Amino acid sequence: MSGAELGIVFPVVKYPDWKDYITTELWMMDSDGGDQRRMTYFNQPGHPHHAWLGELTGGTVRAVVSDSSWSPDGTHLLFTLACEAANSQDGLGVFLVLMDVEK
Repeated sequence: MSGAELGIVFPVVKYPDWKDYITTELWMMDSDGGDQRRMTYFNQPGHPHHAWLGELTGGTVRAVVSDSSWSPDGTHLLFTLACEAANSQDGLGVFLVLMDVEK
């Protein structure tokens, strides 16, 4: 299914403005798309994930979660977390995060 079929409109964005549009979080769902559960909240102010990342980096503007992999027993999720520091002089931080997952 395409974005157009879902009624989603994507803006035309070119560098350097593209970075202002990128934030991602991890979601988990059943294979049929049901039981959707959000796993991370790094871009949601007031959430403990956002606070943890802010303490680690001195404040962030946006985070991008990617490249995830499950542990063999399904109790942990390993992923890459990139974030733009609130202080633009600090640039971009990249972290490897291991998250405990409740089933």
